[in-house]
Amino acid sequence: MCVLRQSAAQVIGSGIDLLIQGEKTVYVVEMKCRREICPNVSDEVAEKVKALAMPRGISVRTALVYDGRLSPRVEAEGFFDALVSADELLGLPKRYPDTYFNFPVR
Repeated sequence: MCVLRQSAAQVIGSGIDLLIQGEKTVYVVEMKCRREICPNVSDEVAEKVKALAMPRGISVRTALVYDGRLSPRVEAEGFFDALVSADELLGLPKRYPDTYFNFPVR
């Protein structure tokens, strides 16, 4: 069982969008719906993960579900274990072009 640390009162207010707990893994899923998904999303999720008090033997995996243009720096940082566009999740055609500020978007 995972619980939030009491010293994380500020983080509790912002909340975790989706928390899935398996036998040995906890998945922290952040959902963003913005025109541009900026690199600071990694820092936000890192603070939320830090606020979790996990028992021994439990790993934490992170995922970002987004609707908007993903900054190439988010993917380049490698913080998230999974990056999933809302269109991909729902099986819809891609709405945004393959480039964003002249960098390829995957």
